[in-house]
Amino acid sequence: MLDLPPAAQCVVLLHGLGRSAFSMNALARDFRAAGFVVVNQGYPSRAKTLPKLAQYVTHAVQKCAERAPIHFVTHSMGAIVLRQYFADTEKLGAINTVNFGRAVLLGPPNHGSEIVDAWGKRWWYRLALGPAGAALSTAANSSPNMLPSLPIKFAVVAGDSATQNWFLPAVSLPGDGKVSVASTHLDGMDALQRVAVGHTWLPGNRAVRKLALNYIQTGKF
Repeated sequence: MLDLPPAAQCVVLLHGLGRSAFSMNALARDFRAAGFVVVNQGYPSRAKTLPKLAQYVTHAVQKCAERAPIHFVTHSMGAIVLRQYFADTEKLGAINTVNFGRAVLLGPPNHGSEIVDAWGKRWWYRLALGPAGAALSTAANSSPNMLPSLPIKFAVVAGDSATQNWFLPAVSLPGDGKVSVASTHLDGMDALQRVAVGHTWLPGNRAVRKLALNYIQTGKF
């Protein structure tokens, strides 16, 4: 399946909460330079619930047309949106109709973020970051903790360079300032690579981008 030339394969990029497709542009350039077809999918991360946001992944997969396999690289909440997409796709019994490849999750809050624990119920936080952002707590019944793992081969890149920021609630260390390394773990992950990079800068960091490209190409970091 993965022996096909890159031009026959598609990579879907999903940005994080409060960001845009622009934040994934460096990754998009790297994958296009390597010969992949890239769909850098934007979505209104602060305006809709996770199930509504997962529909944008459906649109992205459709944009890949006949190219296969279809891979994913996500940043932050993009990983939770992807997990929601696969959970919904499996419920519809449609998961076997698409040829999926691998995924790389950059700084994924797979078990939530303590920032949301502290601020998620504040009116100004919910106004600023919307229903999906408020759903990313570490509570046992939060969306990240209730969604199933990914049904495809995937790996995680976790930032571990942060110290405690005075202007943010305490996030367990090691971590990237917004998501702890422990929270990035997810059952079934193929590999985890820690990097000395803060949360915001993960998708633009050259070393992180190289890790993502290597994994999509070869299944190894």
